[in-house]
Amino acid sequence: MANSDKLEDGRRPTPDSAAGDDLAKTLSERYRGPLIAFFRRRTAVAGEPEDLAQEVLLRVVRRNERAPIEEPDAFIFQTARNLMLDRTRYAKVRQENYSEIRLRQETVEKLNPERVVGGRQELALVLSQLSALGEQTRDMLVLNRLECMTYQEIGDLYGISASAVRKRLFRAMELLLEMVEDE
Repeated sequence: MANSDKLEDGRRPTPDSAAGDDLAKTLSERYRGPLIAFFRRRTAVAGEPEDLAQEVLLRVVRRNERAPIEEPDAFIFQTARNLMLDRTRYAKVRQENYSEIRLRQETVEKLNPERVVGGRQELALVLSQLSALGEQTRDMLVLNRLECMTYQEIGDLYGISASAVRKRLFRAMELLLEMVEDE
């Protein structure tokens, strides 16, 4: 088989691909102009009507490979309308996602060197204050505040009453507040 017998993408033609190429050429000759006009009325981006017309023709050829199309005029322009609906939905979702991301970026405080240093200093202060508490009290505080365990759950874990846990954590919080006020 000569090189000229190959398709543009290098594949050898099959009976189906030859028929598909003929169909694509026929559809392009007949519908490309009306499709471009259809899309020009519905989009403002230069060059897009040609791309959209090409996409419609490609979808029609692919669909025709599965089963013959009974009413090509109606099918082609319904495909064009569906493509426009798909694009509209996609643009809407994209805009919503972009707006959400932009809002998040605006609400997130920028990290600057002063903020980082201040955060590190606050963390060091909190850690030093926590180390001033007894180990069991510190563990109870972490379980309650960070692990969201109830006084009863902590009391069951340490074999003491929920009331004793509450009192111990109250005293620990008072001590931590005094340390913060002294700093």
